[in-house]
Amino acid sequence: MSAAAAAPPAPPTLPAAAQAKFDPYLLGALLNQFAHYNDRADGGAAPLVSVGFTIELPAASPAPTSAPVADAAATVAQWFAAHPGSRVTDAHLRPLAHGARTAYVTADVTPALLLLLGSAPWVTEVQLCADPLPRRPLAPRAATPPSAAAAPLRTASKRILATIDHGCAFAHRMLQNAQGTRVWALWDQDPRPDFGALPGTVPSGYGYGRQVGRAALNACIAAATGPGGVNEDQCYQRAPYGALRARMTHGTWVTGLLGGAMTSPSLTDDGKARPCPDAADADLIFVQLPRAIPMLPGLGSIDRAVLDGLRYIGDCAPDDAEIAVVIDYGTDLGPHDGSSWFERALDALVHELLGARNVQLNVFYASGNAHDARRHAVVWGDDSAAPQPSARLPWWLPMANPAPVAMELWFAEEAPACTLTLQPPGGGAALTVALSGDWLGAPPGLRASQCVVVSQRRRGPAGGPAWQRQVLIEVGPTQGPDAPAGAPAAPAGVWTLTLTPTGSAAVQPVHAYTCWGGQNPGMPQRAWPTRFVAPPDDIAQTGPVRVTGGGSILGSGCGASNQVWMVGGYERWGRQLRARYASGGAVRGGKRAAPLGPPPHHGGADWLAPTEQSPALPGLLCLGTRSASRTRARGTSFAAPQAARTWLAGTLNTQPPPTNPKPGPSSVRRPRAEYGEPRILPR
Repeated sequence: MSAAAAAPPAPPTLPAAAQAKFDPYLLGALLNQFAHYNDRADGGAAPLVSVGFTIELPAASPAPTSAPVADAAATVAQWFAAHPGSRVTDAHLRPLAHGARTAYVTADVTPALLLLLGSAPWVTEVQLCADPLPRRPLAPRAATPPSAAAAPLRTASKRILATIDHGCAFAHRMLQNAQGTRVWALWDQDPRPDFGALPGTVPSGYGYGRQVGRAALNACIAAATGPGGVNEDQCYQRAPYGALRARMTHGTWVTGLLGGAMTSPSLTDDGKARPCPDAADADLIFVQLPRAIPMLPGLGSIDRAVLDGLRYIGDCAPDDAEIAVVIDYGTDLGPHDGSSWFERALDALVHELLGARNVQLNVFYASGNAHDARRHAVVWGDDSAAPQPSARLPWWLPMANPAPVAMELWFAEEAPACTLTLQPPGGGAALTVALSGDWLGAPPGLRASQCVVVSQRRRGPAGGPAWQRQVLIEVGPTQGPDAPAGAPAAPAGVWTLTLTPTGSAAVQPVHAYTCWGGQNPGMPQRAWPTRFVAPPDDIAQTGPVRVTGGGSILGSGCGASNQVWMVGGYERWGRQLRARYASGGAVRGGKRAAPLGPPPHHGGADWLAPTEQSPALPGLLCLGTRSASRTRARGTSFAAPQAARTWLAGTLNTQPPPTNPKPGPSSVRRPRAEYGEPRILPR
């Protein structure tokens, strides 16, 4: 074997205490030495890993004392000061100073500091939040001079519409009012942010990115205004704002529906744009995701960016404010029961803002577009009694995929009496793992850079068992390496999972999820979709495995808070049936596993909003990045801003779902699932 093809050195051994706290993605990344993830969080040369971690202090003693809080906060400060280049989001430590016993914190850490966090008794979990690393990554941008630090830009408006996305056309005519642009603040989270020519600042308490306010944005617009009006190309070049080089961006589509001066022609009865007065007095806040996320969203990288963005939006709001935030980036992966690190952090932030400052942070999630994508399966959902048959689940991976992919199995039991056999394509040796205990490794004959399997005990949902089990199967890119010394391609084709019960008691239903693949507007495609193999929709599935769209809603919004909403899409014509792609249905556990109140329905999304104009005109007409343009957009991302805007304005109006949505026996249209969500009527 040549030196270039030689196996990499073995990773260092982790202390048992740290291994129990690190999430499966972090364990897998350490095993394959970050073959699939970016471990240069600041774009520099030294290793720096993005993580989220939880600080849990002992319950307060009867005698008031701040010693544990002071000790934890001081230790965190000392550790980060002793490791140059590391960065902690200090804003997330703020709750500890006000009596909270738990804090969910994001940080960029060196390898040594990562081990310190794993050893600290008051750090109970550490989650990987690094960006996935595809083949042919984007070329690094030139670094701009760092901006000075300043507090987040607090508005006086008590009504705020916000979104966390990519590409905000702040100079668009539909986003203007008497004050100039409606955008009060724009925070670019990229490690090498845009707006280097504007008087921007780094938001204090966050330590990265660049924020620019309305005054700077208006000045940029004014400098590009001539006798013929605003030259928007010149405006975005002056900033400079690279995301707006594209003629369409996901963020502009969403912001136009959330805060545009005119209703989309797709949402009016006569097909003409009409003035939209809903929440016209609200300020807009836009958090721009790092450009790596819309190119290749990852579970942990989304969690970090969104959690930081939500706290920043809360910091920009005055006391007693009402905020409606639209989030369209989430994960299709598990656990779908509210127990994930991010969902607990989101619930805690919503509760904190309401209790400390009477700020109502209402979060509107798109339900997702996975209903017909075959990214969710249930094993033994109908086999409640032993003996249960072995279950075979084929998982298809496309050829020449530049991105790593992942799938997860979630068991209700902490130690299920079950074995997993994983057969890679190509006839290689299979891996068999007993799932009653933790396990970490690679299938025989494959390197850890090609495939990692992790079985780990995980925290259970609120009100349920204390523990459950997650099995992660992460497979590297099936496209060959960019350089001869790069990690070899993983096998493409069908990976076959076989679950075999080994005990006398039946295994509770097992849920399988696989990751998103696709392309976001204005970004190159680096992720091709993967799926579970199932018969066509018109052929009944038999056996213990059922590939289903039910329960496929985004796994980021299944927490317990009653200020987190989920919105899917429906067809505006005929009987207003749910859009085929709109994810819905009850999930594994938590609030969205049960009916959500009158009118009764079966869990999942709270509402549906129109996302399909007509059979001949798919999707909705949304704003392009230039004032003279509109483009068509499809998906539940464009349902959430409709709900958020009308909710803040107090004009959200619904009607019951169709009473008989199934087609007749002679219909050529395939039947579709309906879950009873009320339909939001367009304004």
